[in-house]
Amino acid sequence: MSAATNTVWTGGTGDWNTATNWNNGIPTYQSGNTATIQNGSTVTTSAPIEGWIVYVNNGSTLTISQAATLTQLRLGNHSLQRTDTLNILDGADITGQLFHICGNNANPTPRIVMTGGRITCTHNGFLPTNQAVVFGYASGTKGYFQMSGGELIVNGTSDTSNGLQDVAFGYRVNSYGEGTITGGSTRIDKVLYIGYQGDGLFKVSGAGTSVNVGSLSIGTESTANGEVTITGGTLTVATSTLNGSVLSDGSVYVGNAGNGTLNIGGTATIRAEKLILTNSDTATSVLNVTDGGAIIQVDELETKNQTNATANLHFNVGTRGVSTIETKNFTLETNTTLSVNTQNGFAFASDTLKLITATGAGTHAATLESGSVLLSTPTLDGNEISVTLNPQLRNRVGSSQGWVDISNIPGDISEIILRTNLTEEEEWAAFGNWLLQETGVESSVESDGLHLLFQEAVMKKNFLWNFSDYAAQDVVLLGLTANGVTLDANSLPEPSGWLLMIWGVWGLLRFLPRKHKGAIHG
Repeated sequence: MSAATNTVWTGGTGDWNTATNWNNGIPTYQSGNTATIQNGSTVTTSAPIEGWIVYVNNGSTLTISQAATLTQLRLGNHSLQRTDTLNILDGADITGQLFHICGNNANPTPRIVMTGGRITCTHNGFLPTNQAVVFGYASGTKGYFQMSGGELIVNGTSDTSNGLQDVAFGYRVNSYGEGTITGGSTRIDKVLYIGYQGDGLFKVSGAGTSVNVGSLSIGTESTANGEVTITGGTLTVATSTLNGSVLSDGSVYVGNAGNGTLNIGGTATIRAEKLILTNSDTATSVLNVTDGGAIIQVDELETKNQTNATANLHFNVGTRGVSTIETKNFTLETNTTLSVNTQNGFAFASDTLKLITATGAGTHAATLESGSVLLSTPTLDGNEISVTLNPQLRNRVGSSQGWVDISNIPGDISEIILRTNLTEEEEWAAFGNWLLQETGVESSVESDGLHLLFQEAVMKKNFLWNFSDYAAQDVVLLGLTANGVTLDANSLPEPSGWLLMIWGVWGLLRFLPRKHKGAIHG
């Protein structure tokens, strides 16, 4: 084998495949070879390329639109305050034992911009070694990844001794990495770190965007600050295996040992095997479910029992859609704050709700404010939960909204008679037709009100409905009659009564359609 060669770009703006643009010929794929693009040069590709280690330095730009076989791509490996850019376009197909290091010095601003094409990274590397895809590598550095199209695949080979390849944004202490994904498909079979020891930010949006990872760690080590915001597309976190060996656990860690924040809203969907907050005693964890129609589906949602760590879960859903959390087991341990503040709709489903407080180690605090929370009955396990209810909740029946408690009505209920502010038969009929379309519940207009006829008896004695989608006019609930028992709107329970009812029937009726914001559910 011939000795390794180093070749440096001298062509200013030009084609990679032109030999005279390099001082030592076109780069080749041989161990130890280096190719350096520097001094603000702009390089394009007109044919397939290859190289072992490629540096893009000193404010230079490399644009790849062809097949490429590379081992390492390094941006920002200099001390100048310049932006180094790698553009990946349609037609690019970059493969090999590839890993990127963006940011090896504090001054440059390295970035990878992907609008199409494909990158396949097959190198076996994992942190804390440097054989990984890293944005913001050394202390004081930064690195950026922007993706609006194409396909990124980070998997590995058959060598399970090293496993698959990690991806990190904000690797070392005081580094910063940022990823913005607005389109395309991303697959990372092992771990995606957002803030490993440093600071990381990761944003996902776009209706067709797909991100699949083996595990997601937000705020990994105690020095880290990580934040992930998902407002569109789908994030899937699932266990990955290689030759029968499990290499990632399918979990999302929000605050593994550092500070972690996960924001979910808009039309985003997130699926994971576990969503874990405060995974160690040094962690601070925040989960925000915000405006829109987001769906969160996880097998386990839990905060770990730590003495000093804190977890905050905020479900702040506004006027643009119903956000839904579906989980088999929901466990809140010590030093956890849960707040639900909804204007339009929020739905929570859990087979088991556990509220665990160790003596002297803190209490849970939950604030349930005005809005629409659909509830059913899971297994309740735990103790010592402090809940504050907004008093407006009790009589919030105007603006086409209503809460109903039928727990004191004996027997199963097959018919409910509603009394509202509607006075004309045509108004009643229009409202009844809307209910039929939204819920499948048939009704008839009688002299004493609107009769709702259930095909099966209602056995869950607490349910809530939300009329906010009914746009024809404002429906105000005045009362109801069922099994000969009449309830008036002004006889709804006091806030203390609501406390017992809400925690006794926590959950969601599983048949709630996502596209509907709810009308009546029993």
